[in-house]
Amino acid sequence: MSEQKTINQNIEVLARFSAGTLSPIAFKYEGRLIKIESIDLSYKTRSGSVLLLSFHVSSNANSYKITYDGTRLSWVLEESFF
Repeated sequence: MSEQKTINQNIEVLARFSAGTLSPIAFKYEGRLIKIESIDLSYKTRSGSVLLLSFHVSSNANSYKITYDGTRLSWVLEESFF
């Protein structure tokens, strides 16, 4: 059974913009570089007028939810599942 951990921490993300699509490739968390092996789910939401792009990604046996804020040009690691 997997365990969920709420994090809500700003992170650095290496991402690719191609043909109008944003795809995270890797991110830094607690001094470690986590390479994204797959994007399992992506979706858009709004917080007022702010468009947020959320990604559920996998690396090794762990999964993460990361969100891009296009207004602030920042990324947040919201949750981890392991």
